[in-house]
Amino acid sequence: LISNPGNDPYLEKYVLNTVMELIYQFFNSPFFEQSSAPQQRNATFVALHNHLIRLFNVPWLTTAQRERVDRCIHIISLIADRRGLLHFLRSNQSSACETALQSCRTSRSLTAERQHVNGHLKEEHNHSQDIEHKRVIDGFVAFLSQVRVKLSPLIQAEISILVDVIRAPYALFAEKNECRLKFLLGAFVHKLIQHAKYLLIQTDEKLCLRIMHALKSMVKSNQEFEVVGLNLRLKLLRLYFSDDPQYLKSLHQTLKGMLKLFNEEDIIERLRLTQNELNKQGASDLVVELFISQSSINILEESIHLAIALLEGGNTEVQRSIYRRLHECEIASEKFFHVFYDKMYTAQKILKSMSSITNDIPVDNDDFDVVGFTSKYNRALSIPSSTMNNRQFSNISSMDEKVNIELSSNVAFEPQTNITEIETPQALEAISITYQASPQSDQKKNSIAETIDIFDFQSQNRRHKLVFEIRIMQPILRFLQLLCENHNPEFQNYLRVQNKHKTNYNLVCETLKFLDAICGSQTGLLGLLGNYINEDNVELINQALITLTEYCQGPCHDNQDAIVNHESNGIDIIIAIVLNDITPLNQKNYDLVLELKDNASKLLLAVMESRDDSTNAERILRNITPVAQLLDVGCQIYARGKQQDIESKEIENDEVSHEEEVNDNANNVAQTVGHNMYIRTYQLARHNRELEALMKLRTLNDEALSYYHKHTAEIEIIRHDRSIEPIVFPVPQLCEFLTNEKKQKVFLTCEQDEQGSKVKDFFEKFSEIFEEMKWQRKLRHQPTLYWFSSQMSLWSDISFNFAVLINILVAVFYPFNKGLKGKISNLNN
Repeated sequence: LISNPGNDPYLEKYVLNTVMELIYQFFNSPFFEQSSAPQQRNATFVALHNHLIRLFNVPWLTTAQRERVDRCIHIISLIADRRGLLHFLRSNQSSACETALQSCRTSRSLTAERQHVNGHLKEEHNHSQDIEHKRVIDGFVAFLSQVRVKLSPLIQAEISILVDVIRAPYALFAEKNECRLKFLLGAFVHKLIQHAKYLLIQTDEKLCLRIMHALKSMVKSNQEFEVVGLNLRLKLLRLYFSDDPQYLKSLHQTLKGMLKLFNEEDIIERLRLTQNELNKQGASDLVVELFISQSSINILEESIHLAIALLEGGNTEVQRSIYRRLHECEIASEKFFHVFYDKMYTAQKILKSMSSITNDIPVDNDDFDVVGFTSKYNRALSIPSSTMNNRQFSNISSMDEKVNIELSSNVAFEPQTNITEIETPQALEAISITYQASPQSDQKKNSIAETIDIFDFQSQNRRHKLVFEIRIMQPILRFLQLLCENHNPEFQNYLRVQNKHKTNYNLVCETLKFLDAICGSQTGLLGLLGNYINEDNVELINQALITLTEYCQGPCHDNQDAIVNHESNGIDIIIAIVLNDITPLNQKNYDLVLELKDNASKLLLAVMESRDDSTNAERILRNITPVAQLLDVGCQIYARGKQQDIESKEIENDEVSHEEEVNDNANNVAQTVGHNMYIRTYQLARHNRELEALMKLRTLNDEALSYYHKHTAEIEIIRHDRSIEPIVFPVPQLCEFLTNEKKQKVFLTCEQDEQGSKVKDFFEKFSEIFEEMKWQRKLRHQPTLYWFSSQMSLWSDISFNFAVLINILVAVFYPFNKGLKGKISNLNN
């Protein structure tokens, strides 16, 4: 086929279409790694790569055929990299190229000697051009890297100053200045928000995005600066805010990290004040307006992030403002829900069209870490990903054999690279595949990074592996979670049913369906979660679980029923996450698996919270066979956590005590997750006699279950309807250090209120009890001092007895002056 092109079109079509597709699908299959024996097939693997390289280098391939071959080379190179065969492939590729050139030269006839000489001269010319191209691109990339390193901290400092000016423009003027009085009431921020609405009508998207980014930065102002940026910021602060020493001092405290000295309540209070001020000036109304405006996806994305910043921590004032705004206008409310419903539906549709998340998610236009080029002499060029963001096209073509690099007029130093067709082996050969996005995708991806997030340096190097329609679901779900934060029953019910709408959008069930789709329920194989859950989408799955949990907590019984009884059987996916091993993620990053199982377990607890009936518990237990799986998972996690704890103590003996002071159980996340699973199993055991009997039996013999049983407690609370509800909770290890004397003292000294309850006075004394428990833990590391302190009752009795004895002696010999007078008279005589 290579030596005689065009002689057999059927063979050509079979090899370049059918065989290439078969190779790609085989190596891209999620079951390839499990079904193959790598060591036995290395020779065949390398030979296949060698033949594909030869086929890629033939000059008569069309663009589509060359892309298919390149795609196969790319997937084989990735697998070879994982197996450690990449250097072997490169050496074979070099020898194959030399062998092909040698055979080509020896096969030439003597009558074509002149043509051979001309071809050799052209080859040398192309090689010199390759070296020149590489030198130019290397120099340009090095220049971009140096400029970026030097300018990034300076730009970050200047943008932070701009945010400070927007937050408090009155601080620019002296106290008696008229302008200061105008800005004190927040008029500038209000005008800025109104201007953003006007820009939306005028379709000035870039400036509108800048304003929203500035408003978001006002809330999230805890930035870290490098030394150069810090010095510039200090200089600019003194320059602009010298007329307001008090505001300047507050900025200095924040800048020097003095917020760490404040307690958590002070930090939350500062956040609340900023959020409420923005809400008062109309920021929440702006968010709703942007949602229902049917604007571009860039506006929607930044609007969601702004809404998240306003609602961070569950701000009830902002929640009420958004709820009131939606109830005032039925049309606006319906558009609001339709936007999120449409995004969820689109994401589900894309997920269901994929065979597996691990391999089938297409890569976005901005998702490449490295774009490489290699010449026939295997000289490689790598362009760092940091210079590839927000890039314009750079076309490398063998037709004119030159490099055209175009820079955006709006964003400097941000090139975009695209590899086009390469006709001859002498030109640069692409060793990594690149796909050109469609115009519609390009329109979506001219995102915030091209306007304002050019200065968001933490997101500059972010590498996305999920398509945008799926990736946007994470901030959407976070926003819906914050709407229901702090057990907000109004939004919990409103997200499920809108009575006044012509069309009802059940976002609670749509969230469950999205979780169902991203975990691969369309295959019907719940045991293959590892093929769908990976490091790229596990954060999104966690957010979906947390959002569903927030829908139910409070509790909201209607949302609990909607999740448990939904026709998609999404509850089975949640149970499968808890019970199944999620490999290979389980082997790569066990902490992510623990977090995932913990969130899934909390969701199962949330759907059973405050239930008088056993309907939901029975639905959960229906597909768990045998029920011993619930206990086995918790025990396995405990054993692994204990092993990790032993290893960490051997490595960091000096830091263990310090970690205990910070958080008594923070150094063993596995045991905490296993404990939450034990509590879930304990709740389910009330509705299943077999599970209850099994728990009692295994608790006596199993170390993990004995530990969980010892550190689990239960109280009963009285609801507003006077119903009694049992609450099961884990007992922190810190509570082990609470002495019996302290318990007795608290019990006897707590005062009763009018209803005969000691709870109120107990919580007022909580800080004192907590500090004593921490002190007792410190004493355990000093045995002598601990022994003396543990005998306090003995020392108290002894001191009391001595006091009594002294008082008796004083009483017996009282008054003392009689004896003294007698002795004095005797001395005088």
